[in-house]
Amino acid sequence: LAVVALFVALDQQEERRWRWGALMVSAVATALAVLTRSPGIFLLPFAALVVFLQWLRSLWQDHAVPSAPVENQGNVKRTTTFLLTCFALWLLVAAVTFVLLWPAMWVAPVTTVREVFSAANDYAEAGHDDPIFFNGLIYNGDPGAAFYPVTLLWRTTPVVWLGLVLALGLLLPAITNRWGQTNSPASAATVRLPRFMRHLYKPTGVFQPSLLLVLFVIGFWLLMNLGAKKFDRYLLPVYPALDLLAGLGVATVGGQLAQRWLPRFKAYGQPAVIAVFVLVQAGLSLPHYPYYLTYYNPVMGGGKAAVNVMQIGRGEGANLAAEYLNQQTASRGQQSATAASAFPNGPFSYFFAGRTVPPTYWPLADYAVLYTQDVQRQMPSARQVAWLAAQEPLTAITLQGIPYARIYDLASAPTPPFVTTWAQAETAQIRLNAYELTAGVVQPDERVHTTLYLENLAAIGENLNVLVRLVGEDGAEIARDEGWPWGA
Repeated sequence: LAVVALFVALDQQEERRWRWGALMVSAVATALAVLTRSPGIFLLPFAALVVFLQWLRSLWQDHAVPSAPVENQGNVKRTTTFLLTCFALWLLVAAVTFVLLWPAMWVAPVTTVREVFSAANDYAEAGHDDPIFFNGLIYNGDPGAAFYPVTLLWRTTPVVWLGLVLALGLLLPAITNRWGQTNSPASAATVRLPRFMRHLYKPTGVFQPSLLLVLFVIGFWLLMNLGAKKFDRYLLPVYPALDLLAGLGVATVGGQLAQRWLPRFKAYGQPAVIAVFVLVQAGLSLPHYPYYLTYYNPVMGGGKAAVNVMQIGRGEGANLAAEYLNQQTASRGQQSATAASAFPNGPFSYFFAGRTVPPTYWPLADYAVLYTQDVQRQMPSARQVAWLAAQEPLTAITLQGIPYARIYDLASAPTPPFVTTWAQAETAQIRLNAYELTAGVVQPDERVHTTLYLENLAAIGENLNVLVRLVGEDGAEIARDEGWPWGA
């Protein structure tokens, strides 16, 4: 909204007047974007770039080149003053909105802003708290620069692809034309173009917003690529921009081609092309209702192929798993059942009538819900995932041909061979059910946190320490830590 409103505000700049309402909407939307997510700060330099490009375009229109007449220099000065004033007003409205809607800025503005940038920097450098699955591999750190381009291929649609190809047909001829060969921007913009397309490439047409959308997509992608922590959802602002760009390609180039190839239906060419594209787009997306995140580009192989490349599942179908367990526990007469799920405070626990615990607490649960992303990332541990996968599930929740979740009855399952018990007497007193290590790359002198999931089975007569040793491949001890476990 911030970007589109800014484009609308720029639309009337040729007459030295902006649409002030659109300018205010853009400023307020920018503040809301920054308040929602810190990457929204990208809109500030992008808006400055938009104004700068508008200034360059004004120079071109006013013939403000070294050979231009002296009388045109007054227009340049007025344009520069006008654009700087508008940008300053835009910044002021955005800043006031930001402060008014965040009470922390009323009390400690400097500290608040510093913490925002500090947190963003930490997230960018630290990477993921948990492993991430991408392109068939498990990463404990940055999945690499190919992550976002690949996710774009899987998450966009063939309709958008075709629209972007048409948009390239809109941009490339205008970029490659020799605008400097003539004193007239209008005539320079139409050199060597098909007659039916000439009006599209004037600086006042759709060329400028198309180019700005491309710059927005590239700029935001580069910003997100700087961080070690990457998720496909972090690139969400790019998708509306790509859709708009594809829409411009369909409505302009696609419409013009339809009118040229079907002259008898010239009046209906553009609306017909747009309608066909909208219907095809709807046909690709609506079958995924209400779990639209189950969509993966059919050109890339669809959901069944995406399992081998993309991390699958953000909670889709978790409510169905909860509803199944509610029916299961009711039929068995269980008053209070416990289920282990990767969503202990989310889309599963909201619908499950019993108690929900994290997967690492599975020995305390009656049921376990294993999601596809758990299998992909081997969480909470590879041996636990392998043990569960070897059991017979009660049922599987399948969406679009993908088994998003499998439900297991732990009460009737055998004790896993990897569970370790410790006994000071004949009866086992402590059981190590699972452990977790800090995800990511460990730097020299960096502290590594290890979480041990211990279960007390019987009374212990004395206080005990926990000894953790780090051993190399050759068996030599690298480091050790001994003491009372935190929280004991």
